[in-house]
Amino acid sequence: MNLWLAQHFLNPALVGWGLLLIAVPIIIHLINRFRFKRVKFAAMEFLLQSQKRNQRKVLIEQLLLLLTRIMIVCGIVLLISRLIIDPKQISLFQGAETKHIVLLDDSGSMRDTWGDTNAFREGLNVVKKIISEGARQSGKQEFTLVLLSKPETSISNLNEREINESLLVDFTDRMPKLETACTYEQQSPVSGIRAIINSFKDQQATVKNLHLISDFREIDWLAQKALVGELKAAEEAGFNVNLVKTVKEQHQNVSIVNLEGNLESASAGIPLRFHVTVMNQGISLIPSLPLSIKLNGNKLPMNVTVENLEPGKSLSEHFDVVFDSPGLQELTVSCPDDALAQDNQRFVAVDVAQNNQVLIIDGNPGSNDGTYVLDALSADPTVTGITATLENIDYLRKQPLKRYGMIYLLNVPQMPVDAYEALKSYVTEGGGLAWFLGDKVLASFYNEQLYENGQGLFAVPLAPTPSVLPRADETNPGADLKLADHPVFKVLNAENGLLLAYLEIYRYFSPPAIWEKEDRVRQDRVRTIGSFRNGQPALLEYNFGRGKVILSMSSVGPEAKLETPNERWNNWPLGENTITFPIFHLELAQYLLRKDRQLPQYTSGEVLTFKLDPATYSENIEIRMPEAAGGRVYPLKAALNSEPISENANATNISPLLVEKFSQTDVPGIYRIKLTTQSQSVEEKWVAYNAPPQEGNLAISSTEALKKQLTTETKVSIQEPGSFNWIESREAGQDVRNFLLWGIIIFLLAEQFMAYKFSYHNNNSGVPA
Repeated sequence: MNLWLAQHFLNPALVGWGLLLIAVPIIIHLINRFRFKRVKFAAMEFLLQSQKRNQRKVLIEQLLLLLTRIMIVCGIVLLISRLIIDPKQISLFQGAETKHIVLLDDSGSMRDTWGDTNAFREGLNVVKKIISEGARQSGKQEFTLVLLSKPETSISNLNEREINESLLVDFTDRMPKLETACTYEQQSPVSGIRAIINSFKDQQATVKNLHLISDFREIDWLAQKALVGELKAAEEAGFNVNLVKTVKEQHQNVSIVNLEGNLESASAGIPLRFHVTVMNQGISLIPSLPLSIKLNGNKLPMNVTVENLEPGKSLSEHFDVVFDSPGLQELTVSCPDDALAQDNQRFVAVDVAQNNQVLIIDGNPGSNDGTYVLDALSADPTVTGITATLENIDYLRKQPLKRYGMIYLLNVPQMPVDAYEALKSYVTEGGGLAWFLGDKVLASFYNEQLYENGQGLFAVPLAPTPSVLPRADETNPGADLKLADHPVFKVLNAENGLLLAYLEIYRYFSPPAIWEKEDRVRQDRVRTIGSFRNGQPALLEYNFGRGKVILSMSSVGPEAKLETPNERWNNWPLGENTITFPIFHLELAQYLLRKDRQLPQYTSGEVLTFKLDPATYSENIEIRMPEAAGGRVYPLKAALNSEPISENANATNISPLLVEKFSQTDVPGIYRIKLTTQSQSVEEKWVAYNAPPQEGNLAISSTEALKKQLTTETKVSIQEPGSFNWIESREAGQDVRNFLLWGIIIFLLAEQFMAYKFSYHNNNSGVPA
């Protein structure tokens, strides 16, 4: 009851005593009705009969007069107690004990800048205004400030503080530091509101005002249906919810949303192509947008310009970068500053190799297959960036394979178990494998030892013997090979596949007839990326662990003496195909190079987790922040935690790992990590963090759209940017007071009129009434 009174009256303590005054007119009325001892005489009999005839009329008149007097007393009580009709519109500072919980949005879009201010600074000014006005008012007021990025914990020294001049001084002193607290991350208002409800739902004895201060972007408020439910839950938990907008209009913003390339193939001295994607998240056409490219902080002498970038659209441009030396490198692409600075640049870290090493395993050393591939890949390493090594099958069991970016298997008849296990581990951990069949392949061995019922490294069963591809004729025209749209086939598919007309396939292996050829029907891990003219699969792709395999059902070369063309498997390295053959294999190698050489990219705020093998690394970790964050160095100590070293689901090698997490990853840029090995050498790794592109969408939810989104299920208040009427001492109940004053005056006049009209008046004219 006390809480209800506090929500509807500014002076709730006066309500109870004031209502007792209603008894005054009732008591007076009853006293006037008090009857003395009756004495009968003749004249009174006539008067009594007249009174009985008019008793109902007199009773109604007396009740109307009594009701009018009661209404006058009630009006005076409500006026003194200062009634508020709608508690949602109540003045911010009541006489009752009130809690003010401010949930301040500190997501990346709150860095939206115009003039000499930004959305987050405007939010802090609103908070200061609340404290300043509260310090001028009487009554106990408590204040708590919570950031949306950390809704479970309030800001130190700003938790349930009494609103007074001391709090105002403390907050004013802290404002410059608080301005730097705005993150670069994407935050959800849903989780923030939910956390506030959980923290304050048990406090039922006070009035609770939740002020949610935000820029109210469309992507956060109009696209999340769960918001209505959370706001309704807040009201049911006793909160008066107040939404405060800090931005009046949408500002122009351009975001660099992606920067990518085949980073795993980066080699010193070899041009590496990058693709950058820019999105216009503003409202105006951008006719020309220059991009700046920096390598290790130095601007490169190149011009990259995005033309005619329409609102809501994105365009991509490409450029080539040559790394002069091997090692870790930092590449940055940026565009001119606008409303949101953090998404005007994008970072990527590149581990540049001296050369990419490729291992070629030739299962038929008597042929030239291995030599064809060797010459195609590394005829000039300074041009291709690839150094190839040609070996036999025993090499797989004797040497470590991790240093190779990818491995070729050419016409391998069979392989020892230990060689197969080494190859499986290599691919599982991220290595790439190009597998070409040939005349030496033993289908029975492949089916029994390598296929493993579809779970092995060789994912397709084979027919017992090779097949012959019929020659093209009038009934079966076209090229021998039909290729899907795939990065490996960019050259072969050029000019509508014109170069495929020169490629002839004679022999190949096919799957058994019972094997379903349609990928959509089969629905396994194998994807057909090329087929022969007769519909049989020619080239297939599938993943194994973290690695990738491309399988050719034909050979890589002729597999027969050149003077016996009828026994060839294909003519790919010969004649007109001598141009397409090396280009295809260079594209294939770049596609299959192991991806673990591609340094990770994260979004601002993502936790960086370390899992280190204690046999290799010590517990010491050092992280250097980006220059934008001051270049501060964080020393960490990893602790033992029992987890599997291998990510293979079938791994049985379980050993304690050194585990540590680093969460100070808000600022975009390159984070430099140093790991110490057990031999006390230092390994350096770089990771890139970039601002989330979604925060660059600065479209604002209009008040009308917000009300429509919230529907009638909630009764939240929405305050416009720059409006402080709801904070200042001018109460929303002022109109009610005016209404009460006029009501009291009207009832007083009515009471005087009825008192005169219903009372007895002596007629001095001498004429009987």
